[in-house]
Amino acid sequence: MSDVLKSKVHAEASVWVARLHSEARTPATEAAFSEWLRQTEGGREAFDELTGVWESLPGAARILQAQDMRRTMPARNVKAWRVTVALAAGLAGLAVLTGIWAADRPQIYDTGRGQTRTVTLADGSVLVLNTGTKLEVRLRPWARDLHLVAGEARFNVAPEAKRPFTVTTGKGRVTALGTAFVVRDLSEATSVTLLHGRVEVGTPLKPFQSVQGAVILAPGQRAIVSGRERVIVDQPDIAAVTAWEQGKVVFSNTTLMAAAQEMNRYATKPIKLKGSSVAAIRVSGVFGTQDAADFAVAVARLNDLKVRDSGQAIEISE
Repeated sequence: MSDVLKSKVHAEASVWVARLHSEARTPATEAAFSEWLRQTEGGREAFDELTGVWESLPGAARILQAQDMRRTMPARNVKAWRVTVALAAGLAGLAVLTGIWAADRPQIYDTGRGQTRTVTLADGSVLVLNTGTKLEVRLRPWARDLHLVAGEARFNVAPEAKRPFTVTTGKGRVTALGTAFVVRDLSEATSVTLLHGRVEVGTPLKPFQSVQGAVILAPGQRAIVSGRERVIVDQPDIAAVTAWEQGKVVFSNTTLMAAAQEMNRYATKPIKLKGSSVAAIRVSGVFGTQDAADFAVAVARLNDLKVRDSGQAIEISE
């Protein structure tokens, strides 16, 4: 059920709650209510929810008692109807606010260590989440706002010129229309690699202010935001950036320290290095994201190092 339809059902349910709790309730009212329930998808759930709201309203019972005390008053029915309408309006307003609040709550997608996940959003955009990723998604009528809490994801964005698609992290913000890009947010920096299309990358400031130090990327470029006042742009190996989608990692003259940290993003048993000289060794090659032990053995053989499984970690030492 769409958010618009939910709001309509909640508004109608709020009127029925007020009518059925009114002294003007009749068998005809009850019959009409039963028919509404029969024909309305989600009507019972909305009515039950708003009945709970009614019962929690301070003074609701006193209002009805006061009506009962006025039974002999000529204008009783008019006043009862006014009370009914007022309470129905109040409940309808509460229902609308509840609907807006519910619609604004983010949809959360995440992955565990070593997992990947593909998600198709309601607008047709496709997201691919890498290991250890958490993503919050808010699709509003006027904007598509996503927040990458941690990890890495590829975004294949469905074009909607009037509804910008924005991805934020703690360090940067990306705005795109009809494009594909990869955002990686780790402790040291956020990187944005444009695969095709056009994106704007910058550092976020306070709400409603423009992006600071923003740059427009060309396909194949990467922007790195480390929390400073500017964005650094380079041109990485795209195959290496997207290798995780095929369950691979690519290292090119990478320090063993950095390579081990990358492998540990996926490994259930982490790699630990013993000795600064070991950490500085350079590594090149293509390895499986699930093959931390094989990676350690291959590196040890090529560099005449020792490998030991301690039970808690895979240790590489001289």
